[in-house]
Amino acid sequence: MSASKVTRIEGARSKVTWEDAWRLLHCYGAPPDDVEELRQMIAGPAEIHAAVSRRLQELRNRCVMSRKQAAQATGLTPSKVEYIERPESTVTWEDAERLLRCYRASASVGEEIRRKITEASRTGWWHSFRDVIPVWMSKTIATEGVAERIREWHPTLIPPMLRTGAYQEAIWHTMSPDQSPEKISRRVELLLERQRRVLESSCTIWEIMGAGALETLVGGEELMREQIAHLRALGQRPDVRVQVAPRGLHPLSTTPPVRLLRTGAGSPDQFVLAQGADRAEISDRKEMVDQYMADMNGTAVLASRPGALLEQLEGIWA
Repeated sequence: MSASKVTRIEGARSKVTWEDAWRLLHCYGAPPDDVEELRQMIAGPAEIHAAVSRRLQELRNRCVMSRKQAAQATGLTPSKVEYIERPESTVTWEDAERLLRCYRASASVGEEIRRKITEASRTGWWHSFRDVIPVWMSKTIATEGVAERIREWHPTLIPPMLRTGAYQEAIWHTMSPDQSPEKISRRVELLLERQRRVLESSCTIWEIMGAGALETLVGGEELMREQIAHLRALGQRPDVRVQVAPRGLHPLSTTPPVRLLRTGAGSPDQFVLAQGADRAEISDRKEMVDQYMADMNGTAVLASRPGALLEQLEGIWA
C-alpha cells in the first residue's frame, strides 16, 4: 500500500474498504475487539442482520411451523433455515423472500425486511462522521437504526433525542471546553442526523426526564425558550411521549442516563447505559433489561401523564 493511500484512508472524509482496514489493523497489531468494532463500522451493522433473522423466526413461529416444514415448503434445507435465524447470519433477499411467501407475510412486512437487508449491505451512514465518533458509539447508532421503540431516562437534562442543536452545543462547550468549535459543530450535526433518522422512521420514543431538567439553565434564557418551543412541537407528535419525573423519590432516582431499545416485536430489548463521555455498555441480558424496564415503568406511573407536557411548559423560561 502506498504512503499516499494511507494518508487518504486517514482523512476525515474518506471511505475505507474492509480489505484496506484489515491490512492496516494487522500491521498495527490491533487487538481482536478493536478489529471487530471497526469491521462492524465499515462492513455494515450486524444489528440489522440480527433484527431480520429474529423477524423471520417470529413469522415462522406465528405460523406454528417447524424449521423442517419451512424448509420443505421453500426448497431450502433445515440447516439453511436454522442458519438464517441465527443472529450472526447474513440473510439474502432471495432466501428471505422465499420464507416470507411461505409464511404468508404481508406486503408491508416484506418491504420492511427488504429495506433492512438493503440497508445492511451499505456502509453505515455515520461512517462520514468517524472524525468525531468514538468506535464504541457505532454499535449504539446501528441499534437505533433498527429500533421500533426507544425509552430513555435522563436525570438532570433534557434527553438527547429531544434537544435542539444549540442546547447540545452549549452542553458540549461547557463539558468539553478543550474541543475545537469545529469538532463540536460536527458532533452537533451527528446528533441532529440521528434525531432526524429516528423521528422519520416508524420508531416510537418515550422519554422521561428528571424534575429539574426543564429548569436547568443551559446556554442562556433565549436558548432555553427555543428549546421549550422545540419540546412543545415534539410533544404534539403521536410517536413521541414525554414525561417529567416527580420531585420525590422514585425508582430511577439514583440511575444515570439509560436507554432501552426494542428492535422487533417479541425480541429482547437491548439495554444501553451511557457511563460518561467516553464509553457505553450495550447488553441484552434479560435480568438487566427487566430491572431497568421495571424501574422505568414504576417511574412512568408516578410521573406526569404524557399529555401534560404542554401544560408543564407554560411559564417556563417565558
